Amino acid sequence: MGARSFLKDWLSRPLVKDVFSTTALALVGRITGFLVPFFVAIWFGAGRDTDAFFLVYSLILLLTMVFGDAVGEVLIPFLAEVRARKGEVSAYVGKFLVLEGVLVSVVVTLLFLAAKAFLPLVVHFSPYQMGLLYRLLLEMLPLVFLVSWINVLMATLNVAKRFSLPAVSPSIRSGITLLVMYLFRERLGVHSIALGFVVGEGVRLVVMLYKVSVIEGFPLGRGSFLWDPELFRFLGVAFFRSGSMIFNQVNQAVDKAMASWLVVGSVSVLYYAGRLTMVPALLLTSGAMIPFVSHWSERYCREGLDRLKKDVRKAAVAMAVASSVIALLLILVSGPVVKLVLGHGAMKGSSLQLVQWAWVCYLLGFPFRLVSRVLLRVYVVLQRTRIVLIQAVMGTFLNVLLNWILMRKMGAAGIALSTSVVGVLSLLFWVWAFRTVKA
Repeated sequence: MGARSFLKDWLSRPLVKDVFSTTALALVGRITGFLVPFFVAIWFGAGRDTDAFFLVYSLILLLTMVFGDAVGEVLIPFLAEVRARKGEVSAYVGKFLVLEGVLVSVVVTLLFLAAKAFLPLVVHFSPYQMGLLYRLLLEMLPLVFLVSWINVLMATLNVAKRFSLPAVSPSIRSGITLLVMYLFRERLGVHSIALGFVVGEGVRLVVMLYKVSVIEGFPLGRGSFLWDPELFRFLGVAFFRSGSMIFNQVNQAVDKAMASWLVVGSVSVLYYAGRLTMVPALLLTSGAMIPFVSHWSERYCREGLDRLKKDVRKAAVAMAVASSVIALLLILVSGPVVKLVLGHGAMKGSSLQLVQWAWVCYLLGFPFRLVSRVLLRVYVVLQRTRIVLIQAVMGTFLNVLLNWILMRKMGAAGIALSTSVVGVLSLLFWVWAFRTVKA
């Protein structure tokens, strides 16, 4: 009875309830998302078309990470302050939607011009692949607008402790993407993947906007276009967090660009191995990080830094144990899993072996990367994101250096191993930063 009572009391805690419920819903939302690359493998295999698509997709992910995930994470404490002082949340949401639209317009224009100038210098593609790459880039740029607006709306719902729809909503995008791919893959080829993503995110945006309007009121109005001095403070915090995510995402784009200098299909091999690694990563983090930031921010305001460090320490230990066990198990069964998931359709036996080897190399650093994600949230809660950017810059330079060294002997697996080594070094950095942080 004692253990049962303890478990019941533990599961009834608000943070624990939110983490478990959000994780369960996020899994529902992510399952269909993981089906997309696997059906891409079955329907399109690993070749020059998929290499071009995945390289473009990495660039788009870079921008959506900056204007979507980073802004959404930093926006949660900001909107929480607005709500605490009885401010009009919907008015600020409207201002952020407009601000995001303006910033994204400038950045995507510069990105396309820069891609035309610099990609031929760093990517070893044929003229056909370069033409395909530019067309796919134009087709997928609308995703940056859609995802940035969606994340502003998701942050609004998360501040209101409405975690359900943001967690499960990726299934809307993924389900529509799979449907469009199935219907148009013969006619449009890899362009059907781009079309599916754009249509899926468009529908997701409409759903999010409706939900926010019901809870907070319709966010857009004439006041949305007026500047507010409070936005300066937000932009200062968001700049460093966005910068860190830029460098983290640049690592993935750089990995694929460097893989393009290897044998044909190496970019796709690296992508498939990365997606396999993301499955357990999202299992452990997709429903945890947002509730962590929300609840830890509230507790820090009430009880100070000591309570924050105590909470983070518990979460880091739990993440270390869980991720280590999962990584070990997946390494032991990596061969059968790769054959089961990818061993169909256009995927060949040699490509499956390359994916397995790269996946094992990713898994070696899996626990270190996940514990680092927990520890760096201390500085997100404290809104001291400069150090997060510094660590990301150092990690990027180390990654490029190790890629160059290891890929020459190990191919695509060497690039994956470089990511794991950088993960180990990053964890050492964050352990030091966690121990030395002061109020």
